Amino acid sequence: MKSKYPKLAPDKIESLSMCEVFVFGSNLQGHHTGGAARYAYKHFGAEWGVGIGPTGQCYAIPTMHGGVDDIRPYVEDFVKYAKSHPLNRFLLTRIGCGIAGFSDKQMAMLFYDAGASKLPNVAFPEEWIVWYATFASIDQCSYMSEPNVPEVLTDDVLRELCREYLYQIGAGIRTGLPFVRIRYVLDDNKFLCIFRAVLFLRRSALCVGSG
Repeated sequence: MKSKYPKLAPDKIESLSMCEVFVFGSNLQGHHTGGAARYAYKHFGAEWGVGIGPTGQCYAIPTMHGGVDDIRPYVEDFVKYAKSHPLNRFLLTRIGCGIAGFSDKQMAMLFYDAGASKLPNVAFPEEWIVWYATFASIDQCSYMSEPNVPEVLTDDVLRELCREYLYQIGAGIRTGLPFVRIRYVLDDNKFLCIFRAVLFLRRSALCVGSG
């Protein structure tokens, strides 16, 4: 299920592509009796009795056993998991904001502090995106910032950038990619880069066989 803004999860998630993962709030016992947990159990293969981590085409984060600090380790584990699965796209529901009783601000901050907003393959509820814009200025928001690129590039550097941002290129996500505009050639294998143009434009030439 695609969103116009790749960091924004669909408001209503009714289907998943093969690479997408439904991320929901659960309890430690894995009793998926209500809310997004029940939906995950009925539609996306979440297993009864599994309340932590990957299950079916989902990822469960327990939120019913204490306060924000009790949930934090499970959020940090999720961030590590998402980092190690860059070809998956994780669609977050409003975890903890239903039966568990936490506010959108509390949960948005929890994921923000854990570094989830820095990951290109994690999409957030609209209610949390609003808070992320509040937590930091646009230039400081990691989910909106663009990576730095060396002033002078070689073909090898461009190929390495393609390898580093393979997920975004393959998934068609332009947000967060390095932007390069080549002004003129310095010699056979060096380019002076000013302003920015989408790395996407070079993907067909650079990414084939990059591994």
